[in-house]
Amino acid sequence: MEELNKLNSEAYDWLNSIPPKHWSRFHFSGRAHCDALLNNMCESLNSKIVKGRDKPIISCLEFIREYIMRKIVMVQKEIDKDNGPLTPTATKTLEKIKEREVQCRVVFCGNGKYQVTSEGTNQYVVNMNQQNCSCNRWEPTGIPCKHSIAAIWDMRLNNENVGIPETWVHPTYWLKTWK
Repeated sequence: MEELNKLNSEAYDWLNSIPPKHWSRFHFSGRAHCDALLNNMCESLNSKIVKGRDKPIISCLEFIREYIMRKIVMVQKEIDKDNGPLTPTATKTLEKIKEREVQCRVVFCGNGKYQVTSEGTNQYVVNMNQQNCSCNRWEPTGIPCKHSIAAIWDMRLNNENVGIPETWVHPTYWLKTWK
């Protein structure tokens, strides 16, 4: 917003008069649970429906419906192969994040907040009550970042019943519950 103010103060004033929940993906009433910020998903679907595009609208929609139905079955088969509570992609992502967590130092600040220092000097605030981190990686994807995982391990070391990091993954997108 400060950069926008420097470029165009009228645009800054106009945008500032609108509540952020209407234009900022981090302020929506519901949480965003996708780390894809580009239009790649649309382009992927577009490339898959090439054969159905030249058909009449009802036939084209039926082609798309059948394609999506087949895709859901394929994804479900992949999910069923994995034994954990998360999808295979979420499991791999979380394992990579856990490996980087060892570089973090955690200090409890009270009220469910932690100061996490990583890479020696970078400091982040993790709010376990709101499930967010100042690095802004936890909220958009629903998967805890390395700072929040460090806070979770610290909570476990202090005998708090918090479970494993997998239990902190937001269920809407990554848990295998939609069968």
